[in-house]
Amino acid sequence: VKSGSVSVTTKDATLTVKQTPLKITGQPVSGNATLGNIVKLTVTAQGDDLKYYWYYRTSSTGEWKTSADTGHSTKTLSVTVSADRQKYEYCCVVADAWGNSVTSNIVRVTQTLKITAQPVSATAASGKDVTFTVTASGYQLTYQWKYLDVDGKWKNTSLTGYNTKTLTVNAQLKRDGKQYKCVITDGNGVSITSNAVT
Repeated sequence: VKSGSVSVTTKDATLTVKQTPLKITGQPVSGNATLGNIVKLTVTAQGDDLKYYWYYRTSSTGEWKTSADTGHSTKTLSVTVSADRQKYEYCCVVADAWGNSVTSNIVRVTQTLKITAQPVSATAASGKDVTFTVTASGYQLTYQWKYLDVDGKWKNTSLTGYNTKTLTVNAQLKRDGKQYKCVITDGNGVSITSNAVT
């Protein structure tokens, strides 16, 4: 310090850093598509300098692993629907600049439930068997054939193949004009009903 120099001190100044609370504002939603097509899973969030980390597991009790799908480090993950990934689950961890993180809801990507071939009405001589077949695509499909009863209500049938894609009906006079249809349900609890046939 040079001789005769003078120093002064300013008033205290305060630095205020505004921190935006980290919060997920839009959860990803489970999706479905036909095999080979893409489902986009999107999470939206508020916060500072957000980073996104998508994870997957091969079953509901599996170990979480880092996803390598397109967009795994962005808010939107693109997942290709394939037969071997029907049980996979996905979630996103969102982190901010302050070391905080939040985890999204768990979602799934599955194959669309779709009837690809409807059953066809049939005619047969009394005592002969006829078959009604429905073809569908989807995940973990189950089948339940129904018939239209005289009271006008659809009821489950117990005829051969009632829980498969092909129902076998023996042509009897009491079944002349009887109508049948199939309710198909996938592993996600989504159902679709075939056309009614006679």
